Amino acid sequence: MISICIPIYNSDVRTLVHALKAQADSLNIVYELLLIDDASTNGCQKLNASLATLPKVRYIELEKNIGRSAIRNLLAKEATYRYLIFMDSDVQLASPDYVQKYYECCREGIVCYGGKTNLPECPAPECRLRWLYSVKREEPCAAERNLNPNRSFITYNFLIDKEIFRTVSFDETLKTYGHEDTVFGFRLLEAGIKVVHIDNPLLYCSFDDSITFIKKTELGIHNLASFYNNNIENKNGFAAEVRLLRAWKRLDSINITGFPALLFRIFRTAMLKNLTGKRPSIFVFDLYKLGYLCSFFEP
Repeated sequence: MISICIPIYNSDVRTLVHALKAQADSLNIVYELLLIDDASTNGCQKLNASLATLPKVRYIELEKNIGRSAIRNLLAKEATYRYLIFMDSDVQLASPDYVQKYYECCREGIVCYGGKTNLPECPAPECRLRWLYSVKREEPCAAERNLNPNRSFITYNFLIDKEIFRTVSFDETLKTYGHEDTVFGFRLLEAGIKVVHIDNPLLYCSFDDSITFIKKTELGIHNLASFYNNNIENKNGFAAEVRLLRAWKRLDSINITGFPALLFRIFRTAMLKNLTGKRPSIFVFDLYKLGYLCSFFEP
C-alpha cells in the first residue's frame, strides 16, 4: 500500500532505512522501501548497497546524475504501491510513529507535508547560517503551514497519492539546485489540489557551510527567475505564492528594482562578511536574496 521513496545523493542511509523498516514492520502493513542513488560521488554506494539484501527493500544505482526533479519522478514511476512517502536522504526519524501517522493519512487524492525539525544547537560554526535559516524559516507547525498550504510545500518530507503524481509531476527543466518544490506546490495549486499539513517532522541533520549555502541559494534564485520568465503563464499567481517574488513585484510595481540592485552591488561584500561570520543575520540574508533577484531582472 505504501512505497517509501528516498532519492540518495552522497548520503549513508543505512540508519534511516533500518529505522523506517522497523516502524513499518511493526504496523504489519504492505509496503516497500525504494532507494535510488543518483550517481553519488563520495562512495556511499558501497555502504548503501548492503540494504538491497533486506526484505521489502529495493535499491537502484544510476550511472548518471539526473537531478533533483527527475529522480523524484523516477521514484514515483518505479514505486509499486499507490501511496508514496518521499523524504530526503540526509535526515533521521524524529518520532517512533512517523510511518503510522502517514499511513493514517492515506486516502484518495492526498498530498500531505509533515514538516521539519532541527538540531537544538548549531552543529558547527561554519554552518550557522544554514542552521539558523532552517530554524527561523523552515520549522513552522502544521497550524501555521495550513494558513497558506501550497505555499508551504517542501519536498523534504511528504506523502502523495500516485494518481496525483500522474497529473502533477516535478518539472525536469529544473536541473540545478533550488525551487523545484516551489514549482511543484504551485502546479498543485493550479490543479486545484490542496496540500494538507500535519505535524510529522523529520530531523534535518546535514547543514551546508555558509559559503556553500549562499552559492546554492544563488543557484535557486537563478532557477526561480528563469522559470518565472520562461515557463509560467500565470506570473502574478506564481509570484503571489513565493515570498521573494512578492517582494520583487512590489518594488517593480513602482519601478525601483534598480535601487536594491545597486545597493546589492555596493554592499555585497559587507553582507557576505556578515553571512559567513559568527553571527549571521537572517534579515541581511533576506536583503542579499532580494538584491540578487533584482540584479537578475535588471534590464
